[in-house]
Amino acid sequence: MRAVTWKRSVSLAVVIAVFVASAVAQAVPSGASRGGRSQTPPVGEAPDEVKTNSDEAMAKLAPELQEQVESGSTERIHVFATTTGDASAAEAYLDDAHVAESGGAGLVVGTIAVPALP
Repeated sequence: MRAVTWKRSVSLAVVIAVFVASAVAQAVPSGASRGGRSQTPPVGEAPDEVKTNSDEAMAKLAPELQEQVESGSTERIHVFATTTGDASAAEAYLDDAHVAESGGAGLVVGTIAVPALP
């Protein structure tokens, strides 16, 4: 009988702890961070730095292509890329794509609009 009472007490304590943790999490404003400062900059001010998922891809482009992307060019360009593993993901981004694969490596050739690069 004592074992059952002890198990119920532990179960009740766990339920109360989960309830308190969820209540505390909901009470904290979503924009708040440590120190009470908002993570968004004040209205009219730009953030110090913005990092996007395409930053690493942009860094891999040749300087001439980076200039075209930044200038807003809408040209279509010829692209070739080397891949490891399955080349179908790279092939899906390109128009008129051709793929050559051997031994886990691939060469993908096709065309793409400059705005779709990174």
